Amino acid sequence: MIDTIDPRLLVPWKANPRKIPASAIAAVARSIERFGFAAPIVVQEGSLRVIAGHTRLRAALKLKLHSVPVRFMSLSDADADALALADNRLAEGTDWDEKALAAVLASIGAELSSTAGFGDSTFDTPTPLAAPVRSPMEEWEGMPEHENEDALPIRQLVVQFYSAEDLAEFARVTGLKITDATRTTRYPVTPNMDFTTKVYVNGS
Repeated sequence: MIDTIDPRLLVPWKANPRKIPASAIAAVARSIERFGFAAPIVVQEGSLRVIAGHTRLRAALKLKLHSVPVRFMSLSDADADALALADNRLAEGTDWDEKALAAVLASIGAELSSTAGFGDSTFDTPTPLAAPVRSPMEEWEGMPEHENEDALPIRQLVVQFYSAEDLAEFARVTGLKITDATRTTRYPVTPNMDFTTKVYVNGS
């Protein structure tokens, strides 16, 4: 049974290990504005603690909604913790059929693709997805041998930003050019290798 409640009365899970970036809250807020609530917020009965739907709750507060749909569940604290973890973890076991996804994004257009969390509404069409990459050994099979310096990075880090100002300061300090499309970068900035003067030689 689905009920409604003032979102300001709901209690976020204080021990929630899942981080919610501002970009995710904004994306869900856009989705709610366009489609409404597709799924209720799951709440522990009695305590009003949120079990599933923390991002939806944050988005509802951002939109200053006076009521949100909720589903109350009578669970112990331990079961509520387990369900909260499962709600996030189990979805990670699935993957995208990239060819089918690209076809759907192309059919619904850039604006709806952006609302759904893919691409950017400033583009005329969604950015096509790259073809699945096989293992490096399969990709190299049959290629002629050549020698080159080892250019592998010594370490890779994931850096998270919680405001546009922090991102801009990081770009300024490092001298890196970071755009909305940037997913990976390297430091220091090095020019791309020029292959126009390189040829493969068949040793046979």
